Amino acid sequence: IRVDGLAEPISHFTDAVRAGELLFVSGVVAVDGDGRLVGGPYGGHIGAAFFGESMFSRPELGGTDASKLCLVELVERLRAGGFALLDTQFATRHLARFGCVEIPRERYLALLAIAIRRRGEWSGGG
Repeated sequence: IRVDGLAEPISHFTDAVRAGELLFVSGVVAVDGDGRLVGGPYGGHIGAAFFGESMFSRPELGGTDASKLCLVELVERLRAGGFALLDTQFATRHLARFGCVEIPRERYLALLAIAIRRRGEWSGGG
């Protein structure tokens, strides 16, 4: 796979998927009193790199700010687990409120190469 010069990181990703090393996690989600999902971020990880896939909220079930609260919890769990990178796909004003910064491509690739070779411990929390 080759995408705009990202052949090496993407090949690490696909090799890890084939080897069963990619663990998709549900992230951190909020549920209402009836156990229904109302919001949260989710994604997957390789080593100590977490790749945010999406965030959702269901305001009709009371989850207006659920994804925001869960994002804060996700970051805390990633820090506690020794994760080195949280890839949010896009740096938005919304994510900037939570500490997201955009970094140059070369820096990202360097951080990614280090992070996927390290071990991040995912904890489901309590």
